[in-house]
Amino acid sequence: MEENNKGKKGQSVRVLALVLGILAVFVVFGAQLVNWQLVHGAQYRVQADSTNIYTVKKDASRGEILDANGVSLAVNETGYKVVFNNLYVPKGSLNATILQLVALFESRNEEWIDSFPIVVDENGNFAFKQDDGDGTVDSAISLLKSDYRLQQYATAEECVNLMASDQWYDCAGYSNSDKRSILAVRYNMAKTGYNNENKYTFAEGISNEMVAIVSENSQKMPGISVETYSERKYANGSLATNIVGYIGAIDPDTYEEKKDTGDYQLDSKIGIEGIEAALEDKLVGHRGEQLVEVTPNGTIVSETEKTPATSGNTVYLTVDARLQKIALDALKENVEAAQKEESYGSQCTGSVVVLDVNDFSVLCAQSYPNYDLDKYMNDPQYREDLLLNKDGQNAMWNRCFWQGYPIGSAMKPAVALAALQEGVIDTSTQFRCGYTYYNADMPDFHPLCMGTHGYLNVIEALTVSCNIFFYDTGYNLGIDNMNLYQRKLGLGELTGVEIYESDGTWRVRTKKRTGTAEIPSWRPSASRIT
Repeated sequence: MEENNKGKKGQSVRVLALVLGILAVFVVFGAQLVNWQLVHGAQYRVQADSTNIYTVKKDASRGEILDANGVSLAVNETGYKVVFNNLYVPKGSLNATILQLVALFESRNEEWIDSFPIVVDENGNFAFKQDDGDGTVDSAISLLKSDYRLQQYATAEECVNLMASDQWYDCAGYSNSDKRSILAVRYNMAKTGYNNENKYTFAEGISNEMVAIVSENSQKMPGISVETYSERKYANGSLATNIVGYIGAIDPDTYEEKKDTGDYQLDSKIGIEGIEAALEDKLVGHRGEQLVEVTPNGTIVSETEKTPATSGNTVYLTVDARLQKIALDALKENVEAAQKEESYGSQCTGSVVVLDVNDFSVLCAQSYPNYDLDKYMNDPQYREDLLLNKDGQNAMWNRCFWQGYPIGSAMKPAVALAALQEGVIDTSTQFRCGYTYYNADMPDFHPLCMGTHGYLNVIEALTVSCNIFFYDTGYNLGIDNMNLYQRKLGLGELTGVEIYESDGTWRVRTKKRTGTAEIPSWRPSASRIT
């Protein structure tokens, strides 16, 4: 009986302790609620009402371009860049931070992005940069004046005075050299849309040493960080340059067209030529989004990933890099040999196109002279020389797809087919080839054949590619039937390749103007020489 009473007493103590524990928890929670809602309620309400949420874009990798066998033509390599993140830069400290970063880079001879068209001359005064002859600098100067609503006759000093005023970037008290550095960065920030949602890239392709130095000094420069990015590389730079193309800075008009996709900002890179441009929508990566909550004093409350960045698609071409290399080597050898001959001269060029006979896909398309894509992207002097065509070789001209060459003997099968189909000739019809062509309609025109073939029919004429036979056949066939069958066979038409191409030409029944007189662009005898 006594033991039973002791058991009941112990059980009551445990129940009491549990009840007291639960009450203590409620007291703590109640006190915290009082603190939140009554003591600091107004403060938290102001904070909740005034925090801002920004959507920060995250870069995405561009898709790669490979040949039919997976050989790299345009790929991405990881590079390092220094960026400004406006959400983390303390208010009023941007100019000082810029100068710190510029000094850090210049003390180690590291390059930073500087396209500002104003410099400090040897006398310490502001002056406009000298144009290199391509109009780029002059255009930049004109744009700067327009951006700040200055007259086109405004001096460099006047431009700087306005930009350095408290109306714009507030550079009072700084030396001319420091003013120039601040304005160079802040003007580029404005041009590229730098704000709380878009970071600004100060430098790209920095060295490993610079990565370490900037990272070590990040505490002294809030808002400055090192990030990785995808750097475009053309692994086989001299192969298929006229097919692969290249990327470059997006222009304002294109940005306006594409900005609603969310995948571009004002300093984005975009395909300019070749497959890089033609398949831009496939290659471009889709930028991700991160939500950042910030208090009025700049404190980051939270960072949440909204959508991850996704890379662009990998593009496989029908082109075979091995065939491209064979074609390039053969072209180089033969074109350079021909350039030394007086009959061709230094302007001799060439191109090779190889198609798959089963589906007519392009296996190889190489022209010469050509250029190195990787050097074009990374060597400013090499790029300038190419764009200005300083050697007169037009290495950037796509001779495979842009050049409208005379069709030559490739037209003969089309003329033969048309003449046979229309009953103008049959397999027994013969014309005489005496090496030199004579035509009563054109007494001063005497083209030559490649041999003296005598009388021959269409099969024999095709075998030896006899010009004279097809002059006479074309005359009897007429221009309309000739063009009809040319079109049916795809001559003078676009081929349908993805990149830009020029269509061919043929004679038509229209008039062309020469001087003040109109003359027919076709006459019956012209069918002989088409």
